[in-house]
Amino acid sequence: MTKTISSQLAKPDENKSPIDANLAELWLKLVEAVGFVSPFTRSYLVNAHSVSFNNNIFTIGFSYENKGHAKLLDNARNHKLIATKLSELGHPGAMVRFT
Repeated sequence: MTKTISSQLAKPDENKSPIDANLAELWLKLVEAVGFVSPFTRSYLVNAHSVSFNNNIFTIGFSYENKGHAKLLDNARNHKLIATKLSELGHPGAMVRFT
């Protein structure tokens, strides 16, 4: 079984599909969970957004002005931290990709 959750940037007042709402909710929980372990990592994630969660790959994106943050977060330690928190949130075996 393949899990697919996707998200597009939406205005806060727009209606969201259940998949988009689930991804947005997962993103908020993930940022909070990461923040308990590493406030430093959280400080960069608050400027990011969830892009998609397809084939067990959670994609995190940054706006153009925050693209440099992706390079700072894209390391083995943060991949492991985020994957661990995704597992704790019910998504074992998930991998992380930054865009």
